[in-house]
Amino acid sequence: MGTTAVLSVLLGSAVKGSALLGLAALAALWLKRGSAASRHLAWQLGLFGLLALPVVTLVQPFQWEVPALPAIAVAPAAQVAALTPIGDSAPAPAPRAARRVDLAPASPDAAREAQGPGVAVAAIPADDAPAISWQSRVPAWLGAMWLLGAAAVLARFGVGLLVARWYARHSTPLDAVEWASLNETMSFAVGLGHPVRLLKSARAATPMTFGILHPVVLLPADADDWPEDRRRIVMLHELAHVHRLDSLTQCLTQLACAVYWFNPLVWMAARRLRAEAERACDDWVLRAGMRASTYAEHLLDMVKTIGRLHTPAAALPMAQRSTFEGRLLAILEPGLDRNGLTRAQAVALTAVIAIVVVPLAAVTPVRTAPRAAEALVGAPSPVDTAAAPLPAAQSATEREAAATAARSNAPADVPAPDQAPEAALELRRAPASFIGRIARTAIDAVSGALSDKAVETTIREAVHHATSDTQRTISPAMLEALIGALGDSEVDVRKNAAQALGNQEDPRAVDALSRTLQQDQDAATRRMAGWALGQIEDSRAVPALSAALAKDADVEVRRTAAWALGQIESATAIDALTTAMKDADQEVRSQSVWALGQIEDARAVPALTTAVGDADARIRKMAVWALGEIEDRAAVPALTAALKDADEAVREQAVWALGQIEVPEAVDPLLTMANDRSDATRKQVAWALGQIESSRAVEPLTRMLQQDASSDVRRQAAWALGQIEDAAAIPALGAALKDASPGVRRQAAWALGQIERRPAPPQLLEALKDDDVEMRRTVVWALGQIEDPNAAAALRGALADADRQVKTGALRALVALGDEAAYDALAEMLKDPDPEMRKMAAQAMGRGGMRWPSPRPQPQPQPRPQPRPRPNGA
Repeated sequence: MGTTAVLSVLLGSAVKGSALLGLAALAALWLKRGSAASRHLAWQLGLFGLLALPVVTLVQPFQWEVPALPAIAVAPAAQVAALTPIGDSAPAPAPRAARRVDLAPASPDAAREAQGPGVAVAAIPADDAPAISWQSRVPAWLGAMWLLGAAAVLARFGVGLLVARWYARHSTPLDAVEWASLNETMSFAVGLGHPVRLLKSARAATPMTFGILHPVVLLPADADDWPEDRRRIVMLHELAHVHRLDSLTQCLTQLACAVYWFNPLVWMAARRLRAEAERACDDWVLRAGMRASTYAEHLLDMVKTIGRLHTPAAALPMAQRSTFEGRLLAILEPGLDRNGLTRAQAVALTAVIAIVVVPLAAVTPVRTAPRAAEALVGAPSPVDTAAAPLPAAQSATEREAAATAARSNAPADVPAPDQAPEAALELRRAPASFIGRIARTAIDAVSGALSDKAVETTIREAVHHATSDTQRTISPAMLEALIGALGDSEVDVRKNAAQALGNQEDPRAVDALSRTLQQDQDAATRRMAGWALGQIEDSRAVPALSAALAKDADVEVRRTAAWALGQIESATAIDALTTAMKDADQEVRSQSVWALGQIEDARAVPALTTAVGDADARIRKMAVWALGEIEDRAAVPALTAALKDADEAVREQAVWALGQIEVPEAVDPLLTMANDRSDATRKQVAWALGQIESSRAVEPLTRMLQQDASSDVRRQAAWALGQIEDAAAIPALGAALKDASPGVRRQAAWALGQIERRPAPPQLLEALKDDDVEMRRTVVWALGQIEDPNAAAALRGALADADRQVKTGALRALVALGDEAAYDALAEMLKDPDPEMRKMAAQAMGRGGMRWPSPRPQPQPQPRPQPRPRPNGA
């Protein structure tokens, strides 16, 4: 690729990337009150999309033409045509020897304009052309300038990497017992699973983190003198950077700055990304229970001592004066969302950027009809300039014949501009609809307006629409070529063509792939065709897949056909899958059972009930899982029998399935499993009884809560009692408030809040003095739910708690009770040293109400369903 082509792609990506960064900026603005993690992801995906644009531009298979203003191309002097007026009396110029210039053919329209009446294009003689054309050097100059700028940015970052490594090499390990213990505790708390390398150095003015494969946390030399609070704050903040892979993000951001160093929007986006990364790590600290005022005070002390900070470009310093004011305001601002991203929110934001990048890369500016002079100067002549000058004039008939001849030389799959079919126009319009839908879904997901399931459903539908659109996925010519390759004489060609069609997930290929699955002589090709049909997920493929499942001689083809039918999830495949459950191959039977579970149709219950008695334990477990997915009460007898299975995994899966079906007749069979030797099975029993919510389960659940040796089982039993909401469980739950396990105590307090019966157990009032802060928070929430006037005195005492959430929760409960102490407490809050508490008190008094923090009950435990089998076709 030449310099001019590289610059063209680069400049085009810079223009398109500005639109992409604009979308990221709009998302970040929309999420102003959302979490810093969501805004960071918006900027991160915008910059990563910017890096992907040039690559996608070169490899994407279609173009989305957009009309642009006519451009005046600057041609080299040797190629500029002389404009000569032609009249009836004007003599034709005498031909002279002209220098040959190799030129590309022009479009038919350009040729027609160049040969219009009244103007002739004459070649410039070689002896009249300038010796050197400065215009021809412009691309080389621009390319050199871009390389110098990119090299400067990369060199700065490379020096930063070397300096950071030098810092690490000349630093002292922090391996004292207290630091090692804190490092290990905090590393596991943020989810790293292992401690990081912890160093200190006199060269570090502030804590910083660097390194991707081997991250390092570097602390100032006076770190040993820090109070315990500051140590915990700093370690949690820096380890949050490591967990979030912010160093890797920093590297890729610097790469984007190097490639697009001339675009100020990229530098602005990089600054915003860095700022949101720091705020996201601040949120980690605050979520861990640190008071905002205490955290802000420690940050202020660090900023005061650093002076003018010089840190390596590859490092992430914790405190910087340039961003401190904004961070401080964000830390002290009440009511901000400080939670991390859910998986659905991350998928939504990623989907909008990914789906925007492809059509944005496909945008190709198309010149509108140029003026005659522009066509003459900008478009090269279609004739050999060494042969002869163009004729002085042409008749209309001759011009039309030339245009027709030029059009006839175009490729067969590219229609002439005036004959473009409506489908081609739809190709250019298609991206807008699903991009808008994905964008709206992403914003709603991150702002919390949609549930995770709603986000997942909407994203799936929109992406399926985007990938299955008959005019968007691949061009008709490419589709026709791949379908034709399914009949190639070479096996590898046929197999690769089937894989390519499966990757495209284009429903137009279903018929051709079905024929290949039924007729191809090569088993590997048939298997790949079956896999491709499963990827496309079109019900038209069910007959071919059903036939292959029943008759194909190759066992791998039958396995893949069963998997593909499960992917399609069509009820028309039930008969074929039921028959395949008698296949001699164990894996075919297993995949068929899994597919019936995917389809979730009650007509499959009899066949699955039979499979519960299969000789293979893995198939029995899969059949039990499938019955739980279908949730039909007709499966209860078979699942009850499975509770006596010799395999522990089958028994546990049967318990889960009965909990899924949620029918009262499952209670008695489940109670027989309450004393199972497996902790996991007993825990699943408690979950299932909580799902069914039958009061007949209260007594056995209270025994589990009081007597079971496993704290996990006791915690699950407390949750189940809270689900059932029967007052008979209150004494056992009150006693569980003194359990040795903090998790059991919290779950018992939550359950009492769920039941909401007065009077509140005395143990609940005493639990306001529990050493576990999460326990105290749950207790004040529960007392607020119960609204027992006898709890007012204990709640007044909780107003002096060291934890802000405990205090505000107690105040909320007192306000609900109408206790005068609540209003006295509001007045006292106006004098609180914590600015956030003062703001909340002012809001409550000024508005006649208070924006209370949401209660934090214990989450519902999750079951353990059968994992999704891996496909066999790819």
